[in-house]
This record gives sequence, structure tokens and C-alpha cells, in this order.
Amino acid sequence: MNTQVKYIKPFSNGQITIPKEFRDAYDIHNDSWLKLIPDEGKFIIEPVREEKKMSKEEYRNKLLSIKGVWDLGDEINRSREESFKKEFDRKAWIKRLLKMPALDIDVDELAENRRRMEEKIKSRAL
Repeated sequence: MNTQVKYIKPFSNGQITIPKEFRDAYDIHNDSWLKLIPDEGKFIIEPVREEKKMSKEEYRNKLLSIKGVWDLGDEINRSREESFKKEFDRKAWIKRLLKMPALDIDVDELAENRRRMEEKIKSRAL
């Protein structure tokens, strides 16, 4: 496309209209996204293009093509140890609970004992 200059005026709310010949030349439609970059007193507007979606096979091949060492052995082992420790602690806690004798608490008796103690304290204060 030849370098063309078009003068446009923004609407009161700041909207502008991109001339039709520019929209056609850059394949810009109602559902297109544009990137607006302010740059030293001017604006750069670029169409945002969607990347072609990869199939699972293409994605797999792309991942397999990545070079480097991916040794996660230490991290996996540490995670397993932490998980085992949490499970062991939980089981030990449950075993301790099961070994405790059942608590048979009479709430009325506790309230009566508390009342008696308060009376003793009051009588000593006098």
C-alpha cells in the first residue's frame, strides 16, 4: 500500500473512525482488536492478530522441541516427603484421639461446682 495521509477528527467522546481503505488494506473488521501505543506525541495503531490455535499434536511437538534439562526429581521428592509427613502427623493425631478415654462431662455439675467456688471466694473476701 502506498503511504497515504488521511486527516480525521475525534468525536466528542474520543472515538475516531479509521478510513475504509485503511480497514480494508489491514483486514480490520468490527470484531478486530487494535493496539494503541502513545509514542512521543503521536499514536501508533497496530492490528492484533490471533495466533493460529495448535492441535494437541502440534503443541506436544512444540513442547518436545524445547531444549534443556528439566530435572524436577528433587522437587518431586521434597513434595512427596512433605505430603507423607502431613499424612503421618494426621494419622498419629487420630490415633492419640482414639486412645483417649471418652469424656463424660455433666454440664450441670460443672455449673454447680463453679457456683460453690464463687461463694467460697466471696465468703473469704468478707
